Amino acid sequence: MFQTEFIPFEEENLYSGDIRAVGEESLSAMSHAIENCYAVGVVSGYYDEKLSILSASRFFLKNLDYEFEEMMEKTGGSLVELVCESDRELFSLAHFMQAQERGECRMIAKNGDLLDMQLYKEDSVDTSGRPIWVLAVRLNWESYNMTLVNSVIKSGSWYFDCDEEGRITRVVWGRRFREMLGYHSVIDFPNELSSWSDLLHPDDKEQTLNALMCAIEDKTDFKKYNVEYRMKMQDGSYEWFRANAEVSRRIDGSVRRIIGIFVNINAEKQAEIERQNYYSLRAKNEEMDQVIQSLIRLVNRFVICNLDTDTYQYYEMEHAETIFEKNGGYTNWISQISEYCIPLAEDEKLEDYLSMANLQSELKTTDDAIQFEYSMPKENKYKQMVVLPHAWKDGRLTQVLLVSQDITAEKEAEIKSRQALKDAFDAATKASRAKTEFLANMSHDIRTPMNAIVGMTAIAGANIDQKEKVIDCLSTITQSSRHLLGLINEVLDMSRIESGNVSLTEEEFNLSELTDNLIAMVKDSLAAHHHRFEMHLRRIEHENVRGDSLRIQQVFTNIMSNAIKYTPDGGTILFSIEEKQTGHKDIGCYEFIVEDNGIGMSEDFLKVIFEPFTRVDDKRTSRIQGTGLGMAITKNIVSMMGGNIKVESKPGKGSRFIVDIFLKLQEEQSEKIEELVDLPVLVVDDDHVCCEGTVAILQDIGIKGEWVDSGLLAIEKVKERHTRMDDYFAIIMDWQMPGMDGIEATRRIRKIVGREVTIIVMSAYDYAEIEEEAKAAGVDAFITKPMFKSKISRALHDIVRGTHQRADTYLDGIRKSNYTGKRILLVEDNELNSEIAKEIIEMTGATVETVADGQEAITRIETVEDGYYALVFMDIQMPKINGYQAATAIRSMEREWTGKLPIIAMTANAFTEDVVMAKAAGMNEHVAKPLDMNKLCDVLKRWM
Repeated sequence: MFQTEFIPFEEENLYSGDIRAVGEESLSAMSHAIENCYAVGVVSGYYDEKLSILSASRFFLKNLDYEFEEMMEKTGGSLVELVCESDRELFSLAHFMQAQERGECRMIAKNGDLLDMQLYKEDSVDTSGRPIWVLAVRLNWESYNMTLVNSVIKSGSWYFDCDEEGRITRVVWGRRFREMLGYHSVIDFPNELSSWSDLLHPDDKEQTLNALMCAIEDKTDFKKYNVEYRMKMQDGSYEWFRANAEVSRRIDGSVRRIIGIFVNINAEKQAEIERQNYYSLRAKNEEMDQVIQSLIRLVNRFVICNLDTDTYQYYEMEHAETIFEKNGGYTNWISQISEYCIPLAEDEKLEDYLSMANLQSELKTTDDAIQFEYSMPKENKYKQMVVLPHAWKDGRLTQVLLVSQDITAEKEAEIKSRQALKDAFDAATKASRAKTEFLANMSHDIRTPMNAIVGMTAIAGANIDQKEKVIDCLSTITQSSRHLLGLINEVLDMSRIESGNVSLTEEEFNLSELTDNLIAMVKDSLAAHHHRFEMHLRRIEHENVRGDSLRIQQVFTNIMSNAIKYTPDGGTILFSIEEKQTGHKDIGCYEFIVEDNGIGMSEDFLKVIFEPFTRVDDKRTSRIQGTGLGMAITKNIVSMMGGNIKVESKPGKGSRFIVDIFLKLQEEQSEKIEELVDLPVLVVDDDHVCCEGTVAILQDIGIKGEWVDSGLLAIEKVKERHTRMDDYFAIIMDWQMPGMDGIEATRRIRKIVGREVTIIVMSAYDYAEIEEEAKAAGVDAFITKPMFKSKISRALHDIVRGTHQRADTYLDGIRKSNYTGKRILLVEDNELNSEIAKEIIEMTGATVETVADGQEAITRIETVEDGYYALVFMDIQMPKINGYQAATAIRSMEREWTGKLPIIAMTANAFTEDVVMAKAAGMNEHVAKPLDMNKLCDVLKRWM
């Protein structure tokens, strides 16, 4: 049970499970929230996954009909449990942390009713300084009042939304509407047109549906939807109902929404035998129809004018300011509003429209209405007024209803329509031209790598006995294939982004590994252009995170590729990462900066850099290949992650891309290694930022770190320590430094200290080309930049344990696996793909059997004994029966073994929804083509 305390707060009592945590600052925030929302209820709580409630005011509880202890018991103290299911996405921790000030949602009352609420959010802290949220809440009175009106007149409401062609796209039946027919929810009476039309009496159905369509199609609003018909009740009986509706239209006259009222008139129909009562009831219903017609047209406020007494009365559904008195003389009121309101029709005056003589002349029947548009120059608004007849006496009009609607947006759209059409035409022309240029560029860009692939394949075939020549050809083919795959991926990605079919995955990954992969992908291009590449890390406290690593890698591959392409040979490219404070223990904000000293961009191009098919129109870039889609894709991915991207650039000065991305944090384990605590380590690098960052990491691990910025200073430091018999435990030495490089410095240090001190060479590039020379000079181990904490810890840990090793080659992980005696079924219709996958998997010692389609796979599984296969790799797109169908069929076999048999999707269908579909079909995991050997190793290890 929750312990309850409360303190006086304004005019309410404030309840809390821990009242000591509610301090002056949070009370001040509550007062400010109330002031900005005109609220009658306040609730506060903590930023955790369930948004735990700290306190709730009396009026908040009263709105939901709860006692504090009762609410906390029922919801487990979670704000999320008070929110309607369909609105809970807005109350996820990530969304709620970013929410500011005003909002709306539906909350669940104690009796299960959904209440429309208006919200105002503030941030504060409790008495311990822990961040809390404060939410001011009030009922949406407009929706609430309409519900009360329906209850008073014993009616049910409904509305349909329509598209520009008049087709009904959405149907909503009100709760009271369902209850009048004997139903209670969307389960037994769905929000579909057929739910209602199927219950119409056969004799009434055609004319009722025709009346509805006529009201929708008649753009003059002459034909009204005012019908009576019989409906089949939930118990099978028929009763009579009357339906009235009004139509809201767009500027072109097409229906936007039709809103209606539904009244049970069965008693009236049954009483026809009593003529006097019948006519009396009919008169009352006609009067009620007028009220209903008026309510349907109601927006927010209305005026009822009595022409007999020359008076008016002003009404409003919710509080709103007005410059006029709430009641008074009608003629005098017209004179007052004429000073503020000017009819848009030429040579017309407001007095002419609203004079009593004109109203009585124009409004002859209940279907008549006077409509006119007017402007309010002082408020810069446009409005439409509708005057409706409300009451007659002896055939003479005595009362009218005036309703005003704001049409500022529609009028401004109408005024700007010509410009909008012109802009649309210009945009279409520009898009057509851009796509034409794009296709021309793509024709060239695709043919270039394809030509290299075809040509090098032919050369390799002609020189099959010359190993070095074949290896060189295969290297070129690999590079060209990757480039071609990149072009295809960009086109497919942009198409999917524009259609809204891209979704993000969430997986655990390490920033160090992601950065290493990124550098590995661009290092050949950096070397080809002789660029100097620098990598800086600043305050990276959390390396292990959760997010879509592939999409993040795609973002920075695009940015880095552009930096390399648009920086003249011999330029400098800087890539830095900094972890910023977020104030939340589970969310990290990472700022990535890619900076170059390349050709830069003009201010005009910066305005369109993120638009599809956009490329710099510059003679310096005319030979650079690309689709013009990379930056558009990058911008969309960053936006989907809730991040931000900015570009700073000047022609001839280079460019600077700044990307902020929010990622969930994994729990970090202490990096301290007992054997390393207080050991001295020297860092040698001409890059001061790298030195300072590396020493900071060493200190976090527990090591005493020092740094110098040259090989000569390193030699002096080593000699000084060696003289006093206090050698360094290890030296971390940069390879490329001005004056004296790391290898030469190592060679000289070995002459001083011999083999007693461990020397590690670090480099931003592949050290394979210097490995032999470095080891001959006395280097013990190698480490690649950037210097993440995990990487340094791992290297020093290996030194202590004596386990220095090179990175594994591409297939070493596969070769080291041993699954001898295991059988694997490979289901693949492409012979080449089947041959490649079979050869790679059999390197593990496993036996691989192949079939060519889903039907063969099902047959094979049916015929073998239980446990025959240890695992199944299943392609998706196959003839006869695809992979999803085959997996479903295998899972449906009445054998315990087939229910547990691991089935892994191995397919080129690599989008997020494909992974979801594979899981839904009963598959255990998903491996995308082309095969990632590390991923393949992990899958085999997990399931074998």
